[in-house]
Amino acid sequence: MKCKKNFCLFFCAILLLTPFLFLGCADDPDIVTQPGIVRVIFQADPSDTSIEILGQAINVGDSDSLGVNVFQGKAIATDDRFAILFKDVLTATQEQCTYNLLARENGEYQEYIIFESFAPQGDYKGISMGIEGIHMSIGPFEIPVALPADDDAVIEFSGNYSVLERQVTEVTIQLSPFQSMSRFLDSFVFARVAAISGVQVLPETEFNEVVKDLPSIINPNDPYSP
Repeated sequence: MKCKKNFCLFFCAILLLTPFLFLGCADDPDIVTQPGIVRVIFQADPSDTSIEILGQAINVGDSDSLGVNVFQGKAIATDDRFAILFKDVLTATQEQCTYNLLARENGEYQEYIIFESFAPQGDYKGISMGIEGIHMSIGPFEIPVALPADDDAVIEFSGNYSVLERQVTEVTIQLSPFQSMSRFLDSFVFARVAAISGVQVLPETEFNEVVKDLPSIINPNDPYSP
């Protein structure tokens, strides 16, 4: 995995985000609430393991790769407000990260935590993020990969979930790597067949584990301590 920062306004980002994160969606502006955390997991669809190239059926192998750039994550609330998603709670800059979507562990596609970020309490209707294919290496083939000409790099995945105070909401997005591909001349068009495949709310102990290393400059009174 490789990441590239898009901007570097650490202290400004913290100052701008703090009121939104801690006041959240409360109806009474005088009530200060603590946020929850949205964790987004990105994985190739476990059932999508083969592709046909030049009439040859090829099953995915341990040395194969599909490079995918991921960036500009947002959690979309039901009222159309949104929370910007960062790579982790220690990060205050949005980054573009590259993942090998065909990487496997113990014969299964690897799961990546691509975002793990504070968000106000409330009801949400989706996740949006940029996804771009770069290059696919499978079997003997090395193939450029690109989005369809009229597709926006940022795509929204619909699915209802809630963010609760001091809890982690985990949203899994699965992308079908080979169903997403269609051949065009000497490259493949990457249509991004993907959807939210699962949502679960983890207990407060998981929240405490995630925030235990927050620096005091972000959280001077340590309000997240167990």
